Amino acid sequence: MECLNVLWQQKSAHEHDRLSERKSIGMIADKLTFRWWQLICAISVGNIVLWSLAAWGLPWDSDVYRYKQLALSGLFVAACAFRSFLPRVDLERMCLWDVPLSSIVVGRTVATVAELCLAWQCALLLFKLSAVTGSSIIGAIGVAALPIVFLAELACWFAVITLNHIWHAVEELLWSTMVCLIAAGLVLYWRHTAGITPILVPIGLIACAGTAVLIWAVVAAVFASVGEQVGRRLEDVPPRGFVATYIGAWVDYYRAYHREMMAIAEIWTSFRDANGRPHLDASTLTQERTLVETALSAGQAEGTLGDFSPRVVAVTLKAALDGLLAQLALEPALDLDEYRDELIALFDRATRPA
Repeated sequence: MECLNVLWQQKSAHEHDRLSERKSIGMIADKLTFRWWQLICAISVGNIVLWSLAAWGLPWDSDVYRYKQLALSGLFVAACAFRSFLPRVDLERMCLWDVPLSSIVVGRTVATVAELCLAWQCALLLFKLSAVTGSSIIGAIGVAALPIVFLAELACWFAVITLNHIWHAVEELLWSTMVCLIAAGLVLYWRHTAGITPILVPIGLIACAGTAVLIWAVVAAVFASVGEQVGRRLEDVPPRGFVATYIGAWVDYYRAYHREMMAIAEIWTSFRDANGRPHLDASTLTQERTLVETALSAGQAEGTLGDFSPRVVAVTLKAALDGLLAQLALEPALDLDEYRDELIALFDRATRPA
């Protein structure tokens, strides 16, 4: 019996060594993630220290505005630290540390409080600038800031609950709208101060520009995907079969990436400059329209296509595909194969020789 006990102890020790070795290997293999986590935790601690120094240096006789900004910024810094120590990805239901506080509901609630605090800070700043300059427009922008972010938070919660990324696109568009409004308020403040630019104006405008850059990055990523997935299908296609291949490639792309295309459609209509003009319009698709026109003209030159205006057919073809995307948004169960075949037959009749 004693021999059996010794053997069992040796086996247990061996198993323990193997488990320790596996854990060590796992930690080494995931060292980059661990270092990233350490970095964001260190940044969070630094933010807490800086906030504490700011709070300590605040005079006791400061006005209510400063105390409100201090309290709201404290909540924001604390929430950011919480999410740094316990990071998670909401839609994918992933977290770095498997503990109760890593719950998606807890994390999203903390983030909601933090983002509403940030919006409130922005509104308070705009109210302050409005009072300094006497500009009612800046004040109106301040009034709009918090409701816009509240709607953005609702969209984010919809995304987390439904697992649909399109709601995240709506959220980012609402945030972008608020950022553009704040940028407009800073510009108005700069004009009221006769060109004297306080440090907050360039900092604010740089932050606003960063959001615009992020949106452009999303657009560029989707366009690059289109070029890879659709453009590859159109390589070396003879003019006679170009229209059918073009329609089929786009329909298949809608099938595989319909959420991404819905997001781009939302950005397309809502992403505007300070004057209200859309950043994305028909000119954005000039290269694609030119490609279609060239293929149609080549088919006419070789006699495999009929007599029609390549420009009109190219524009109409793109409009028909955009209509399909809109219909797909209304009818997620739409039969894409049947729709594709109908479009191909329709444009075949419009382009075939008489």
